[in-house]
Amino acid sequence: CGAVAREWEKQLITDFVQPGNVKFTFSDWNVNDAKQPGTTESRDAANGAWCAADQGKFWQYHEWLFANQIGEFVGSYSQDRLLEIARQLNLDMAKFQPCLQNGTHFGDVTASSQKAATYNTSGTPTFILNGNAIDLPGNYDGLKSVLQDAVTAAAATSPSPNAPASPAPSPSASGSASVAPSASALLVGLPLLRRRRQSA
Repeated sequence: CGAVAREWEKQLITDFVQPGNVKFTFSDWNVNDAKQPGTTESRDAANGAWCAADQGKFWQYHEWLFANQIGEFVGSYSQDRLLEIARQLNLDMAKFQPCLQNGTHFGDVTASSQKAATYNTSGTPTFILNGNAIDLPGNYDGLKSVLQDAVTAAAATSPSPNAPASPAPSPSASGSASVAPSASALLVGLPLLRRRRQSA
């Protein structure tokens, strides 16, 4: 599902997030490691992204992960590669390296994955729109249409301009990364890093 991250994500942010119509967040859903016993690349990559988020560089790390994905179970997210991505992003390695190697955020990755699994979907990538899993369209235009319908519906039911404003969202210490506040619809891409289809 690196293709979705590489090919759809920037357009989604340009079309919906930057104008303030959609809040786009990621959550971990570690499905690949379960498919190949003894593999921990999914968990390690997700942990690395949490470690990067500790330094305010989640999205940059996320982009590098998918740009450098060479395949499943072939070392795309080995410890050495995860450390090299952090070096390329000029992260503070004295903080990042022990965070990665000690699995500082393994518990967070597990908790996020367990929550993601409650949506009863069959694989990744999965998108959750306003609390409901949606079928992933075959192309970005299909997703854009679904989102536009949700934005239009939300605008039709939004309070009048004279209604008191909602308080601004408070910053979260969690590793769930988001871009821009939501004005009308919520889109959550599951998972944070391992947005892969379970079938070939």
